[in-house]
Amino acid sequence: MHTSNALLRNDPYDEIDTKVRVAVDRIKALLSAGEHLMVPCSFGKDSSSVLNLVVIALIEVRDEGLPLPAVSVVMADTEIEIPENLHYALGQIRELKAFAVREGLDIDVRVARPLLKEKMLVKIISGRALPSFAGVKRDCSVDMKQKPMRRVLRSITKSLQGARRPPCVKLLGTRFSESAVRNRGMRERGDSDSAIREQDGERILCPIAAWSTDDVWEFLALCGTGRRYPAYVESFRETLRIYSAAAGECAAITGGDDSAAPCGGARYGCSLCCATGTQDKTMNALLADPEMDYLCGLGRLRTFLVNTQHDLSRRRWIGRDVDPDTGYVRIAPNNYNAAMTELLLRCALTLDKRERDRAGRVGDALARGEIPDTERNRHMSAPQFELIGARDLVAIDLIWAQDSLQRPFQALRIWDEVHNHGLETDVPEVTYTERRPMPQPKWLHVGRYEEGYGFFDPIAEGLCESCSPEGVDPLMGEAFDVDIETAWFILDEERDRLLQHNVDPGYTPTGAFWYYVNLGVVQFRPGQDATLSRMLRRGEFWREHGLAGDIDVVSLPTISDAEYRALKTCSPDRAVAAGQVELPLHFPAVC
Repeated sequence: MHTSNALLRNDPYDEIDTKVRVAVDRIKALLSAGEHLMVPCSFGKDSSSVLNLVVIALIEVRDEGLPLPAVSVVMADTEIEIPENLHYALGQIRELKAFAVREGLDIDVRVARPLLKEKMLVKIISGRALPSFAGVKRDCSVDMKQKPMRRVLRSITKSLQGARRPPCVKLLGTRFSESAVRNRGMRERGDSDSAIREQDGERILCPIAAWSTDDVWEFLALCGTGRRYPAYVESFRETLRIYSAAAGECAAITGGDDSAAPCGGARYGCSLCCATGTQDKTMNALLADPEMDYLCGLGRLRTFLVNTQHDLSRRRWIGRDVDPDTGYVRIAPNNYNAAMTELLLRCALTLDKRERDRAGRVGDALARGEIPDTERNRHMSAPQFELIGARDLVAIDLIWAQDSLQRPFQALRIWDEVHNHGLETDVPEVTYTERRPMPQPKWLHVGRYEEGYGFFDPIAEGLCESCSPEGVDPLMGEAFDVDIETAWFILDEERDRLLQHNVDPGYTPTGAFWYYVNLGVVQFRPGQDATLSRMLRRGEFWREHGLAGDIDVVSLPTISDAEYRALKTCSPDRAVAAGQVELPLHFPAVC
């Protein structure tokens, strides 16, 4: 067991020792005051540093005989992490748990994962979102990391309130010197290494805010068994190895230039990150290692997404909502169209199948004694990633059905073709499409889908509509989930029967939607049936008007954005009288 004797030398002439002493004392003050600390930890270099500072503080508080509050550690698993990084992080969690047991420390470790509606590939392939490209808002980080961790934090806070304990203090590993953008954001928020920032119900402290990258690596190098500072791992060599592999060089050597490693440089995160731009240095560095060739498909998929960012032929141009005042819908590039979403699903399922086949070959070779029985080979005998699971597949098929984007049960058809018939799809190799000005939006008159469309379950329509918030799509709510056992029952037992409906011209996507709901594969919050009914009318409305799936918007009888604005600023009668626009019963003449 580690003791507090000479844990920290407190050498005033040693800069890192002074910084560590200051940080540990501030954390100890929080612990001594009974604060419950939460450390959001990716097990990257910065969050690992904060976590180990907390460990040092816990040991000192314990050895001083003071009450020892529990500490929570939360890791976010986006479920599309770089497999090597995820394997490393889960290993760090195992070592942390074992260390806490040995040392008698109350450290609660949790893994936060996104809901179905928050998962990147579910949103993209269902046609509900685009990837988070470079230079745009990082919705992916919000959905797959921040929201899941906030749910865990709420759960922890609720349990603490029940025990009449103080609310959590989040200890973040953000640093001013990481980048100019991070510096500005931290200062605007009021982040500090000495004072807790309270905002939106959260209490936040950044213990290493003033540390440089060199400080972080020096501290980690001094932590471990037989080293200056104790640690929850024997050493942080694995942390350095992960960064060095991602950078293609020794990550600990920065020359004091923290700006040398922006997000587009060596990164620690998602395998399909499109925010890095056209060059993903991390993936390129990993693929330079022959042992990482199983990642090639993921790299090609990421590159394909980035290279087609500005290819508007892959977008759906029909807007999702109709103006209730005019009956017009916006015609402009939106999320991916039916052809692109189907292509992405085929590519993702193909990559999953090939990864399972690769793992199977390694397992067979191990069993036959053809390759050494090493820890690495045993690890690689299991699939290292799965982009689309059974729950994801059903969720995608359900959203396609709701929006009438594809034929009913089309996702099941694609899964069957890939897994059972060998119809694999390689990720296309395409050149980068240069950015060009976005076209001006146009507008198409379609009427109001609320009127006269009965493509819904009559039982649902009879429910009180006030039970569900107006305009809130239940498939995008937190209560939306897919039962895994029922999803596999569909794939194993119901698939052949449902695929007959896929080629039946009389079977509509709405029928597929209600099949899933009535089977109970999807769970919704009570009272949302009426809202589902309204959402389904929209999809059926597009289908009945020939606007579902992929259509040629050039041939549609649209009006310009200027004409639409003129229409909105006056009554329809005045617009017609002024000759500004001709209002037809169904579609306007081409202006």
